[in-house]
Amino acid sequence: MKISLCDVDFNNEIKFEDGYVVSLECESIDYFIKLVNNAKGLNYNAFNIIDGNTNIDLQKDAITVIDYFSLEQQEKTILTKFYKTLDKRFIADIEVVKKLNEIAKVYESLCNYITEDYNVNFEINMPTTISEYVKFADLKVKGGFSVGVEGLLNFINILSILKTHKLLILVNSKSFFNSAQLSEIIKCCVYNNIKTLFIDAKTNKNHYKNEIKLLIDSDYYDILYK
Repeated sequence: MKISLCDVDFNNEIKFEDGYVVSLECESIDYFIKLVNNAKGLNYNAFNIIDGNTNIDLQKDAITVIDYFSLEQQEKTILTKFYKTLDKRFIADIEVVKKLNEIAKVYESLCNYITEDYNVNFEINMPTTISEYVKFADLKVKGGFSVGVEGLLNFINILSILKTHKLLILVNSKSFFNSAQLSEIIKCCVYNNIKTLFIDAKTNKNHYKNEIKLLIDSDYYDILYK
């Protein structure tokens, strides 16, 4: 996987190497906003993420974190994709199909029981997929994601286990977390083999261990640090 940048002159393609995260730091606020809008899938005129020979759909295959106080907002996005993976994984599982049929019979019996006193012909439409059942049961990660570095580390671990997205994009994390916390976050991303892109409006010539950093000044002159 690699990032292809539209506006920089020299290091316009950077590979997501194993053992490293990729970081973009921008002096220009306008360019920073352009990158963030691109990350959110609102435009594709700043960069593309290429996996093999294909540009990935950032709205579907990447998850962008901007608000570190509200990580629980991302939980719904992760779980929706996770539910769909369960459909694909267990669609032909005989034991799962058997249990779903048993559940359907119980619900049908319950509906008939609670409506038998009413002189109305009711129709029952039971869910037909695993995702519909687990959504009804409100299946979610126990404890959720707390605020701060521990919440984000848990978030990264869950992404690694559930494998719902190809890319994690962290926006302005270098303004939110301190150096020690950022080192832990980068270490966690690398350890879990999560392809991670940092986008920040804060610039610094220093860089972290396991970080490939591109510093882009206000004239779009770029310097690569590794």
